[in-house]
Amino acid sequence: TINKIGLGAFSSSGIVNLYYDAEEIVDFYGSNWVFYPQNEKDFAPEQMKQNIHLLVGPNVKCIPSRFFFPLGTHTGLHPKVSSIEFCKDSKVTSIGEYAFYNLEDIQTVYLPSSLKTIGEYAFYNMGIKELKLPDLVTTIGKNAFNFCDSLKNIKLSKNLEFVGESAFYGCEKLEYLDFSQTKLKTISKHSFKNCSSLTYLNLSGVEQIEESAFENDEALLDLSIADTVKHIGLKAFMGCESVKSLYLGNSVEVINEYAFKDLTNLEQLFVASNDLADLVSGNNVFTNLGNNNEKGIDVIYQTGVEKIVSRMFFPHSDASNVIHIHRLFLPTSMKEIKEFALYGATVDSIRYQGKESNYQVSVEGHNNELPKPVYMEDIDYVD
Repeated sequence: TINKIGLGAFSSSGIVNLYYDAEEIVDFYGSNWVFYPQNEKDFAPEQMKQNIHLLVGPNVKCIPSRFFFPLGTHTGLHPKVSSIEFCKDSKVTSIGEYAFYNLEDIQTVYLPSSLKTIGEYAFYNMGIKELKLPDLVTTIGKNAFNFCDSLKNIKLSKNLEFVGESAFYGCEKLEYLDFSQTKLKTISKHSFKNCSSLTYLNLSGVEQIEESAFENDEALLDLSIADTVKHIGLKAFMGCESVKSLYLGNSVEVINEYAFKDLTNLEQLFVASNDLADLVSGNNVFTNLGNNNEKGIDVIYQTGVEKIVSRMFFPHSDASNVIHIHRLFLPTSMKEIKEFALYGATVDSIRYQGKESNYQVSVEGHNNELPKPVYMEDIDYVD
């Protein structure tokens, strides 16, 4: 029946076992001191008095905000919590903002099946290694799992609809992400930035990728922008330097500046969208594309694509940075190469997938002189 806990109620206590079964307690203030770990004279971590094992009982509906975040002005000093456990028949539907902030010693938390929302900064900098979100979870607040640098595996919930800004920023051991079984349509900005061990990414179902969402995820090798994606934001995949193969799905309409900058080891680029808008001047979308690949990259336009959009391979005016295309594959559906599309780029060869008699590709102004196409249906073999 408790609904409020006063400031500093258990400050500097030596609590070991905390059984929490209050149905709904008022959120704690930013400077609540409720579980303040120790007196000022004992600031050194090795002198911690607490060692809390938390058990959440069956009557609890929500974990209050700042439950273990006693003093907002002293973010480096937090309670010593060794374990968090929810009872088998837990009714918890929400975990408040900053609730388990900075609890580095917690390696495992099994979230209750009743859970629906996770607040901002709720698990910030926690030591968890795995995360399985219950199926009822729809919302993850911004920075909720920011800097959980031991987190390796995540199982996302099938009803997930919102992941806030920077929610998983800096989860440097995270390896696997699959959005295909969720209801998520937008990846918020910075939400998976600096996840430097991420090797698998399934974006199926996602429609919008916001600014820097996957920036500096340098372990990705194959990057497939799913056919559901329409909008790719500023710096969305900038610095994903290990990517060797990039597929742009058939629904992509907008690619913003710097989206794929510094994919220096790219070998193949597949373009399937016929709805892609012209790129702006100085876009830097593909700056340094494949720079570490001496022979250049293969660019493969898929069947159904009718144009290479303006400034597609003209990232900026710096003449020292030239995109080297080893082979440019054009489908029989291709009709035009728009102005500045290949300006400044080096193209070794063009491979047209049909006969010479069917080749009717117009080339607008401000494109370099292009090599004569090789007509694939007119030859028996080509290296």
